Amino acid sequence: MQSVGNGAGEFSEVQQPTMEGFDKLSNHSPQWFVDKQLSGPVRTVFTMEQKLGNCTVSQKLIVYNELKRIDCEISLLNWDGTKYREFRMALPINMDKAGIAYEVPMGVSEVGISEIAGSAGGGYGSLDYSQKCTETRPREVLNFISASDSHFGVTMSSSVAVCDWVDPTSNPVGNPVLQPILLASRKSCHWEGNWYLQPGDHHYSFSILSHKSGWKNGYRFGIQANNPLRAVVQDKPALAGSLPGEKSFFSVTGDNTVISAVKKCEDDNSVVTRIYDIGGKDSQVRFDSFFPLGSGEHTNIIEEQGKPIPVSGQSVNLQIGHQAIETYKLFIKR
Repeated sequence: MQSVGNGAGEFSEVQQPTMEGFDKLSNHSPQWFVDKQLSGPVRTVFTMEQKLGNCTVSQKLIVYNELKRIDCEISLLNWDGTKYREFRMALPINMDKAGIAYEVPMGVSEVGISEIAGSAGGGYGSLDYSQKCTETRPREVLNFISASDSHFGVTMSSSVAVCDWVDPTSNPVGNPVLQPILLASRKSCHWEGNWYLQPGDHHYSFSILSHKSGWKNGYRFGIQANNPLRAVVQDKPALAGSLPGEKSFFSVTGDNTVISAVKKCEDDNSVVTRIYDIGGKDSQVRFDSFFPLGSGEHTNIIEEQGKPIPVSGQSVNLQIGHQAIETYKLFIKR
């Protein structure tokens, strides 16, 4: 689509793309093939490649034979850096009235529910941001965006930072269309600034899951898909090894609690972990460590003002408040 964008402070509403020069893959009747080299007992891979005016689009759809999951990999190849163009992937969802939710730092925002009332209000000088916050789009997302109605939900992980959910074309459909924005060739908002044309190859990945209604039934998938496991194979297995086939360094109970960080403390040799509530409710949870614990402290977010907490072997019982972000220092028993 045509995507001109805005300057700095020269708008009261977020500018939307237009249909000038619009094109889409279905206009070209692309041919799909099963990639037999990439397919097998675990998955079936469908591939397609289509030349457009300014680049070649390569796509893979990966359908897992035993898992309820579809991966989509997209590449924009040999993009020539044409000005004012925007590429989106569009995933239409068969819902009449859908609730849209997306991950934000340490939480989830629900469209029409989580925003502040009204508009952002006055800027500087005579500038007035008049657009209601509930109507502002597209929006920055972290790992996923989700759509749900009373029947089912769909969660899509995203490798890009910005997504939309409203059909922006000239004859829009009423149902939600989840749209990761892949690339936009824009000029700096400074009048003497440079262009960000980004010529070359660009690669993106997304994972899709349908589930019971509600983002809470899909958010773990949305986060997991963006943090894939890496297999490590030891050529010569240890004959005396005693570890089970499956084990975690750290884990926490509760469907609404998330471990967002595990790191070495800045000031000593303790392990710092950060846990937050994503579901909006108070919880009593158990934090389990692979290592035996000697002691622990509840600190502020910059790892200071520690207050002792009781530990038992490899576990700690914690109270996590609704929408709380808590930080703990754990001292490994040696």
